[in-house]
Amino acid sequence: MYLGDCLHSVLEKTTYPNYEVVVIDNGSVKPLTTALFNVLGDRVRVIRDDSPFNYSALHNNAVPHCRGEILLLLNDDTEITDGEWLSHMVAQLLQPGVGAVGAKLLYPDGRIQHAGVVLGPQGLASHVGQFRPGKDFGYFGRTALASEFQAVTAACLAVRRSTWDEVGGLDETLKVAFNDVDFCLRVQATGLKVTYTPLATLTHYESVSRGSDQTGEKYRRFIGEVVRVRDRWGLEIARDPYYNPNLSLNHGLFHLAYPPRTSPWYTGIE
Repeated sequence: MYLGDCLHSVLEKTTYPNYEVVVIDNGSVKPLTTALFNVLGDRVRVIRDDSPFNYSALHNNAVPHCRGEILLLLNDDTEITDGEWLSHMVAQLLQPGVGAVGAKLLYPDGRIQHAGVVLGPQGLASHVGQFRPGKDFGYFGRTALASEFQAVTAACLAVRRSTWDEVGGLDETLKVAFNDVDFCLRVQATGLKVTYTPLATLTHYESVSRGSDQTGEKYRRFIGEVVRVRDRWGLEIARDPYYNPNLSLNHGLFHLAYPPRTSPWYTGIE
């Protein structure tokens, strides 16, 4: 049970002294889930929301129930491995000019799932370091150093409550995909930075709760969200300041583009 593993890891390992756990219960029906909430008792607060799954709306509706000045979105398919994770997230967020912070996420086999997001590759966005060994330093140390990015994944994302309110939370028309990219770009539009810290490292089982978006109606919804984000942020996607214009958009991250994308005769074919 991924939710149980996630909650137990947060409650048992987190060393940061002052936090609350608010669980969004989106229509769960399994007796095991009810039993979990009963066992945890007053250690978590459960917000029941039986509306159709909409990642953005669920979080927007839950935020008013949170008491803290810092919000941290955390997927139920994550697991804490280092007790200092939250301290590192908060420390990064409290730096002047920082608006949102993402963590380093690893697959269960230890490979990197997320170490920041660059815009442009694969038509919209790609996770830095994905599928590389967990201790890989990456291109010029990007996966091993705290860095600025255009976006980070909302699977583990910290933001000041004042910033969340200023940008209006997550866009509810982006029900599942790329709501985090859109959110981060709106945070940057206020003049704040989006950063990533490798000091906060978690395990991420990625989409085990909901399954793949690559078939049937889910895929049609996914494509619609891709189009919406590209229409809204086309210039920012095309000109990510944290991804060198001499690097490829089509042949894997941090490979040289040929011809260079900065060339006046560049045709888009590498």
